[in-house]
Amino acid sequence: MRRSAVVLAIVIAVGGCARSSGKAEDKPAPAPVPSAARVEPAEAAAASLPADFPKAIPLYPGAKVVVATRSETLGKPAWAATLETPDGADAVSAFYKAGLGAFKRESGMRMADTDMSVWQGRDYDLTLMVTASADKTTVINLSVARK
Repeated sequence: MRRSAVVLAIVIAVGGCARSSGKAEDKPAPAPVPSAARVEPAEAAAASLPADFPKAIPLYPGAKVVVATRSETLGKPAWAATLETPDGADAVSAFYKAGLGAFKRESGMRMADTDMSVWQGRDYDLTLMVTASADKTTVINLSVARK
């Protein structure tokens, strides 16, 4: 979660930077950009998965839903969910490897503390990211698209 806040702050800061021609212009100063605030878990409203989240995608037991959305991609439904668990990343990765038996693992890679894998099933494609956070939690990102 902290990494997301840092990335958001960088995007906001970089978005405010622009090339200058070196000439003074008579333009009003831009409005200040609001700062990104971290919402502590105790303050956050309980999130839940969309009612039509695919049952074919297993959810790690006991993981807390942090955020979840549903959208349309090329006219087909798509879902994204972020979950958190106090369990280790290795246990979470093993759970998904065993639980996605109906899916074929197309690719995977490890980037620092994140394992990313792409899975294809008969009805859905799944991108799974499992990240070991500095605060000793494991963050699970699921991106699902209907075929």
